[in-house]
Amino acid sequence: MNNNQNRKRTAMLADHDLNDNNIRKKSIKHPLTPNHDDISNNNWLNHFRSLSDHSKSLLLNDLISYCSNTTLQSAACIILPKFKINYLADLPVELEYLDTKSLLRCAQVSKAWNDLVDGKGSESQIWKKRIIEQAFAIESQLSQNFLLTFPNPFGSDNLYKAFYRHHHLTRQNWFLGRYRQISFPGHGTHVVTCLQFDGDKIISGSDDRTIHIYDTKLGELITRLEGHEGGVWALQYWQNILVSGSTDRTVRVWNM
Repeated sequence: MNNNQNRKRTAMLADHDLNDNNIRKKSIKHPLTPNHDDISNNNWLNHFRSLSDHSKSLLLNDLISYCSNTTLQSAACIILPKFKINYLADLPVELEYLDTKSLLRCAQVSKAWNDLVDGKGSESQIWKKRIIEQAFAIESQLSQNFLLTFPNPFGSDNLYKAFYRHHHLTRQNWFLGRYRQISFPGHGTHVVTCLQFDGDKIISGSDDRTIHIYDTKLGELITRLEGHEGGVWALQYWQNILVSGSTDRTVRVWNM
């Protein structure tokens, strides 16, 4: 047999082996893998759902072995978030029954709980209810304009919480002795008949026919108003306007 015949015979055997391998590959099919027609008809999803957990794991293991790193990275971005579960959001919400200290601690646990304590809806559900329970105000007083007159150092949008905080801290300061007492002579030996004050000034009227304006923090006399011919028994101010009434049967308007 010459060389040409040998080469032809070798080529024929190689083709036969190749065809035989292809036939064998086509005939060997993973028992869990759907056929091509199933995949093209999207029946493979139903097939996958019907498998047991163990069978699903085997099939995924085979699929992963054929994936590139890029594909695996994409799959990881989808799979990993599935293991991040906010179990706190699934717990029963009974925050309104906690004391104030515990309630504020809960607000730091998670965003979901913070929304329950500080978010919309908490104004009336939590803070307005506490204001009334603690007798800081009655319900008819709690208007928007009324709440805006009280300090809100942290700029909170929850005005009920800011109002509660102001009164709660004031009461705690009294109970714990965190206050400074100022005493100063008013109108000498005469009787103080009426008085009004705010965070900046104290205004008092007396039967000595005068009105005194003091600095609230220092107790120092700022201004002495004279003009009535009888004792001052009534006064009221708004912004820089003061109105006073006296036993001399006159009402005077003062520009402070």
